[in-house]
Amino acid sequence: MGQEITLKFTLAGGDVDFYEQEYIDGTEALNKEVNVIENDVDKVSVQYRGENWYIYQIAILEAFSTTRAKIQQIMDERDTMTLYYKYKDKDNPGANKSVIYVPNEEVNYYFSGIKLAKKIHNLTFLQVAL
Repeated sequence: MGQEITLKFTLAGGDVDFYEQEYIDGTEALNKEVNVIENDVDKVSVQYRGENWYIYQIAILEAFSTTRAKIQQIMDERDTMTLYYKYKDKDNPGANKSVIYVPNEEVNYYFSGIKLAKKIHNLTFLQVAL
């Protein structure tokens, strides 16, 4: 029996899958005011004002030696990607959003007050098309 994919990202270069041991939590929020500024030199810049957008907060645990490389692949993506945020949901496995990574990753070494040997990465994504 193989590992079950819980969260999937489709990037220009292919899919990045996270398994149930890596995925901790995901939240979806509306009514964040955001301005997205794109340029040819650097990654997108996001300012929180303007129109209402969906924001996705995803917490990923470095459960495997390959997890950090997958996180970095998503962070390095300069274009939009498809987030399958309910991939494990048998009733709605195709639930997806077109998103872009917001470069403000936080890394926590504690969970419920207990120090972990592994890191938890909190990633933020902005839905780019409603």
